[in-house]
Amino acid sequence: MDKVLKKMIQDGKDKKQNERIENLEKLINDKNKPQEQKTEETKGTIRQSVIALYFLRQANCFPKQTGENTRDANFIFFLTGLNPDKVRKQISNPFNRPDNSSKKAVLKLIHDVTIVRNQFEMISFTAGVELADMKLSELHNDLGSFD
Repeated sequence: MDKVLKKMIQDGKDKKQNERIENLEKLINDKNKPQEQKTEETKGTIRQSVIALYFLRQANCFPKQTGENTRDANFIFFLTGLNPDKVRKQISNPFNRPDNSSKKAVLKLIHDVTIVRNQFEMISFTAGVELADMKLSELHNDLGSFD
């Protein structure tokens, strides 16, 4: 009877050790698998969407039509589902900051342009990346004036 009991205990320990080894192997295999590049945010904000459209227009990827903010807002709504009224208000000046003397406002704008730039980079839209880099350089210069 003791031998049977000892055998059952040993089998239980072996089973737990085997489970631990399998879990460790799975963790190691998962870690070694290439990870998909994650985007910074899964859904862009209104400002980020408007900035992206602005850069697309600057790169001559869309026909430039003046006074068509409503049409542009509806296009962004079609692509993103963002409220077209709020988008339309932002389109007239995509880089508008509520308080131009605020370092925090400039930092938020830098954040938004950087996100748009990274999205352009992921789809290899080099003209958009270059335009975003120029704007980021301008914003960093603005940021330097707060020191």
